[in-house]
Amino acid sequence: MNKLKRIGIVTQTRLVQPGGGPSCGTISQLAKPSLISTLGLARLPKFHSADWSGHRTGSNSPSVFRPFLLLAAVLAVTLVPATQAADIVRLALEHDRLTAGDLAQVIPEWKAVAPHEPLAFAPLPGIDRRAPKGQLLGWGKRLGLDLQPENLPDVVLVSRRMRQLTEAEAKTELAAAIAERHGLDSAQVRVHLDDFQASPVPTGALRFEANIPLTQLNEPRSLPLRWKDGGGRSSTIWLRATLAIVGRYAVAAESLEVGTILRPEDFVFQTGPLPGDPKKYISTPQQVMGMTLRRHSREGEPLLRSALARHSTVRRGDLLELQLKSRAIQLRVPGRAEQSGLAGETITCRNLESGQRIRAVIVDSKHAEVERIP
Repeated sequence: MNKLKRIGIVTQTRLVQPGGGPSCGTISQLAKPSLISTLGLARLPKFHSADWSGHRTGSNSPSVFRPFLLLAAVLAVTLVPATQAADIVRLALEHDRLTAGDLAQVIPEWKAVAPHEPLAFAPLPGIDRRAPKGQLLGWGKRLGLDLQPENLPDVVLVSRRMRQLTEAEAKTELAAAIAERHGLDSAQVRVHLDDFQASPVPTGALRFEANIPLTQLNEPRSLPLRWKDGGGRSSTIWLRATLAIVGRYAVAAESLEVGTILRPEDFVFQTGPLPGDPKKYISTPQQVMGMTLRRHSREGEPLLRSALARHSTVRRGDLLELQLKSRAIQLRVPGRAEQSGLAGETITCRNLESGQRIRAVIVDSKHAEVERIP
């Protein structure tokens, strides 16, 4: 290895962490992997990176004919001309943008630029992005920075720093995202994670979303939790969880028949995990008082909104006496309600003598007043 290093086949890569300070160590990389792998000296791991133009690079080494090329390898080591070792600097970002302040941690000249000046989007999580010397010079020229090529590294290898999403954070963010999606209080949403495994997410500010219907409550299932960073990058984490929605809901105090006009003694309220979407259930007395039951309800059964109908003074199709009252004359004609309504409401009726439609104010279940009779 010393021999290879002396003639320039092995390069040194500096590892630099955000926050400045000296490099945290060096690693050896093969500057000529195609030569070494072709000669059969080593099987190189696959390496992928890309520059800001999106070009990906990679290399693999074949494993055949290695014994036959050993002699050629020894000769090549002695004949390859010496080259200068490439200077590669690694930079791990804490957020979704590469800024001048980030580069200033590894290239002091960039301290002359405002630290929050954006240069490019951060790489996708798990992908290294190459900023070669030419790219660094281009950014510097655009910002009026006089950079000397000899003072720059050959490549800055940029990556996005990752962290582990904890179980407590996953529960909190999933509950908050579901509450926001369905207009609930986050305290109403209860999440129990089953067999949780920590998932990697980018560092920095993240927004979590959960487009989850409120079905299959109170039983385990796979739920998607989507994170999104400030640059619009996103990914979905699947969590095995049991979801419960806690709330107040009305249940029948006794067995109730179809057509029952509900009174305060006909229902009671309970608080606990709801069987389904909270919007389907009655949560206040005002939502049920005076309503008519459309289907039979057993004692203790939750009262659904879909099972209730408004109790109307007049129902559509009822026969009414339409009355025209004025100071000089009073007329009465038979009519039929074409809408349901309560006393004091205005509905559409039909004059059964003329066939004309007219607006009338409900007086009671048998009478309605009109301003004119067509």
